[in-house]
Order: sequence, then C-alpha cells, then structure tokens
Amino acid sequence: MTFARRLLDSGWTITWFPTTQDDADEMRRLIARANLPPMAIMSDFLNIPAMLDRLKEQDIFVGQRLHSVVAASSVYVPVLALEYQLKCRDFMMSIDQEDAVIRTDTVEAAELFDRVQALYDHHEQVQQRVYQSVQSLRRNLLEGSRTVKSLIR
Repeated sequence: MTFARRLLDSGWTITWFPTTQDDADEMRRLIARANLPPMAIMSDFLNIPAMLDRLKEQDIFVGQRLHSVVAASSVYVPVLALEYQLKCRDFMMSIDQEDAVIRTDTVEAAELFDRVQALYDHHEQVQQRVYQSVQSLRRNLLEGSRTVKSLIR
C-alpha cells in the first residue's frame, strides 16, 4: 500500500505543494498511477504569499524539496523532511528538527506513515520548538543584515 493510500484510508486529507511545473506534472502522474482520488495540488506555487497561506493551514508537511521544507518551517508547520541530499538534514538540524528526517533511499511507506502520525501526536510541542528556532534564525539574519548595511555605508 502506498503512503498516500495509507493516509487517505486513515482519514487524512492530502494537499500537494509543487515547487516547479515539472513537480506538479509528476504529482498528477503519481496520483493517476496509484489510482488515487482527485486531490488538491497547489497550482499557484509561484505566488509565495498564497503558498505560505495554504501551508499555514496544514497540520503536518511531508516534503522532499528543500524550498518547500523551508517554506513550511517558516510558517511553523511541523515537517517530516525526506532527505535526498545532505542539505535537507542540514536545514532540519538548523531548526532543531534532525529527528524529523528520513532518508529517501531507506524510506518505507509504513515507517513514513508511523512517523507522520507520531509527529501529529506531538505537533503542538514540535510547532513551538520550530517557532523558537526559526525566530532565533530570523534575529541572526536581521542582525547580520544590519551589520552588512552599516559596513556598506
């Protein structure tokens, strides 16, 4: 059974968040190949404010593309990151979420489902940790920005 089918059979609603048109096309093909019912695919993915608003509505985000993982984290949605390159783990470590990373070369649908359920069971605590980490990083970026601006002047 596919991961998506397990989620749907357990009452979850799935929204797909592509980062490119190729992603959106591949998502449609995956849905058709797995014989899944029609699902929401964020079609206006280049509209960043709209995408962030849709991400805020999600309880949990499972993502592979780093940009999507960063976007979901920026609005404090608990993320389960699929690590296809070390940059995914590096980012998750930067927000104190290394335990929410699964390597794509070892992932199994059952484990992924269990990890999503466990993340959801603790999503409020995770959301608070993500919020604190992201706020700390934002403060560091703003301070660095002020330093660079003062050096340029």
